Amino acid sequence: MQKNVVYDYDVALWRYWPSSDFPIVASVRASAVPSALVAALRVMAKRRIRHVSYVAVRCPDGTFQRWENGLTLHEEVVAS
Repeated sequence: MQKNVVYDYDVALWRYWPSSDFPIVASVRASAVPSALVAALRVMAKRRIRHVSYVAVRCPDGTFQRWENGLTLHEEVVAS
């Protein structure tokens, strides 16, 4: 009997780096986003974080992606 396997991106965000603080962590369904970068940006948007200094994401295939120079979330405002 095969179990249903859920594939997630496990995201860890650090506001400051180096830091002794615990990271902000979240899981994002792989079916909801196309990449590790989009998963990290989605967590930032949901938590209303504009900039983080360090990002680590465990991908569904077990590999890791890191952004050691940080990420900044730029939200586009569309005028109507």
